[in-house]
Amino acid sequence: MYPILHDENKLLLIDRFLTEYVHAGHVPAEYLQLVIPNAGLYFESDDDFDMLSQHMQLGYFSVWLHDIFAKRDIVLCPYSPYHLWALHFMYEDTLRAETITLPEFMLEERQCNLFNLYSEMHRVPMKAGQKVLSFHINIMPVNVPKLVQQYPGLYNLANKRLEKISGVINDRPYRINPVCNYLIQNIVSCKYVEEVAQYYLHRCCVDLFFLAGCDTAADGTVVHADPDGDVAPGV
Repeated sequence: MYPILHDENKLLLIDRFLTEYVHAGHVPAEYLQLVIPNAGLYFESDDDFDMLSQHMQLGYFSVWLHDIFAKRDIVLCPYSPYHLWALHFMYEDTLRAETITLPEFMLEERQCNLFNLYSEMHRVPMKAGQKVLSFHINIMPVNVPKLVQQYPGLYNLANKRLEKISGVINDRPYRINPVCNYLIQNIVSCKYVEEVAQYYLHRCCVDLFFLAGCDTAADGTVVHADPDGDVAPGV
């Protein structure tokens, strides 16, 4: 179902066909403090790296958080099993991605990009001792118009031009501002459960997609209509 890699090449699944979570008892004690209350867990470890992946399915959104620590030099190989968009937030370090379509793309710390990803593999080298935190919200392109119908303020998403190759949709990287940090922190620390959690976390994802599409002024203020289509003050 998924590619099989060897040696220093480590598969990083951007999404999955099926969810087969592991019990928290399979996660080492030092990683338990990072576990999201509402997330399903995956943990991989060998002599080369540790990777804790956490997942939440929130309506059209598939939310992933990857904590990755390289014990030795490795090559992360991000792979999407199907066509999707990924709103990606990078924390803790900067990595250089090698893609099929671009010889080099920098995943800068504290930057966000909206990627259009087809089913293919990329390469991201990591040096021994590097640690990164990758947070991304996936949505299948076929569901974008449905999302925009629910939240008219996201109309810009429906007008995005899709290339036939994987790449970045946004013209330039987005700055991860304090509002984005606040929303992401609310997602990873949410104590609500069941339907209340689903509604709350889904709305945080909508707001993150909306903020990523805003035009940010030099002083950091944003003037926009909110995702529901009403006029809102700058944040």
